Amino acid sequence: MNMQTVTETVKAAPPVTVGVTMIWGLPLSEWAQIAAIVWTIFLLIEKAPVVWQRLSTLYNKLRGRNVHSK
Repeated sequence: MNMQTVTETVKAAPPVTVGVTMIWGLPLSEWAQIAAIVWTIFLLIEKAPVVWQRLSTLYNKLRGRNVHSK
């Protein structure tokens, strides 16, 4: 092997290692997708009450009911 081949092999080693890493039968890339989906669900659950309150306020304003005028 010449030095250029060795250098290119060493440069490619980390991505190849990460690419074939398996945890419980799933590749690391799929675990990253699962983590992103779970994180998105948690963010939606966290923000749901705030969004619901804003939508409720907007709906009441559009119907002509001002909740704060009582």
